Amino acid sequence: MGVNTYVDIEMQVIDNKDMIQRSVFYSSKLMTEQLATSESYQKLKKVVMINILNYSLLPEEYECYNKGILVLDKHREYILTDLIEYHFIELNKFRKIKHNINDKFD
Repeated sequence: MGVNTYVDIEMQVIDNKDMIQRSVFYSSKLMTEQLATSESYQKLKKVVMINILNYSLLPEEYECYNKGILVLDKHREYILTDLIEYHFIELNKFRKIKHNINDKFD
């Protein structure tokens, strides 16, 4: 993440069943607030959403840390845009893993 990045960090203790919608709403707000009317879309800066959750958002088989970006449905290796990036860290899954203190993420 560089100087041209907006970062929103949010912690949620209780699952209100709206985390995806909430993340999309806040990321959209951060995106739309960047430009005035008639400004070039080329000026848009990346938005990174980091959501630390005290519950499971995704099915149990998914890892404790998941990153989401916009990819094409049939060509998932092709990133359409990474202008908005979503990170979900599920603490209940994270706590079950043996961690490496030298790993930046851990």
